[in-house]
This record gives sequence, C-alpha cells and structure tokens, in this order.
Amino acid sequence: MYMGMVFLVAIVFEISLNRLFIYFMGRPSWIYQIWPVYQGSTSGIMTIIWPWYGFHLYFFHQALKLRKSRLYSSGWAIAAFTVIDAMSLETIVNLFSLVFFKQYLFFYLRPDLHHFTSLEIFIPYFITGIILVFAIHIFDRDRIPKRSLGIAAYLLGIFIVLVLG
Repeated sequence: MYMGMVFLVAIVFEISLNRLFIYFMGRPSWIYQIWPVYQGSTSGIMTIIWPWYGFHLYFFHQALKLRKSRLYSSGWAIAAFTVIDAMSLETIVNLFSLVFFKQYLFFYLRPDLHHFTSLEIFIPYFITGIILVFAIHIFDRDRIPKRSLGIAAYLLGIFIVLVLG
C-alpha cells in the first residue's frame, strides 16, 4: 500500500506543483532530464523510484511504531521528516545519476543547493507530505485491503505517467 500510495500522490503532486511554479513564477522549479514526461515535470523512471521511497517510508513508520515514538503520532512531525528525507534522498539520486549517467536525473533551476534540490520546494513538499501522511493513515486500517489498494494506486500512477504523459 505504501509503495502504490506514495507513487500516486508523489506523481500527481510532482506534475501539479511544477505547473503551479510555471503559473505563478513563470518557470518550472525543476526539469527532469532523463526520460522526461509532462514537459519535464516528472520522468518515466519515477515509476520505479517513488514506489521504492514508499517502501522506505513503510519501514520507517514501522520502526517508529515499534519504538512507540511520539513522532509517529504527530502528522506534522512525520510530514517534516518526509520533506527532509525526500530532499536528502533526491540529492543522493542526483549524485548517483551524475556519476553513472553524467547528467542530473532532475535539475532544479534555483542554484541555492547546487541544482540537486532547492529550498524553494520545502513548503510545497511539506504540504504534500501532510497529504501523504493523512492518506496513509486513512488507508492503513485492518479492514482495508492494503495490497489491492496499493496495486490500484500504482496502476493509476502508471496510467497517469506512461499513458497520459
């Protein structure tokens, strides 16, 4: 469920946020350079990377639950961690891409953090993190068929990226 939900939420917000940047600022915040879709707002590669981030988040949430961490009960704290975690991981992904493919996977137009990520994205990512945490908590219940939901969310995300894009 985490893998599919993270992918669907991330892909929809990635496309939407970048279009909002274009509308309000006259430029995108980032441009994907490898397998770009939606005028570079996302990439076909994200059909693999975002679900893996969901896998990572699942185990992070499980660790917080097992440790009975107060952090787990605060949606705000989880959303803030998700932003910092995502920005750190996207820097790692871009470093990997530069080393192995000699180009950024995605390139932030603001040079504040050397185009690996950007501080201008923190607030939009935080809002996305809140929505993601809220969605996961809604669907992470015993009576909900999590596998089916995750597969459906993933397939919808694939349709959005590969068919509509």
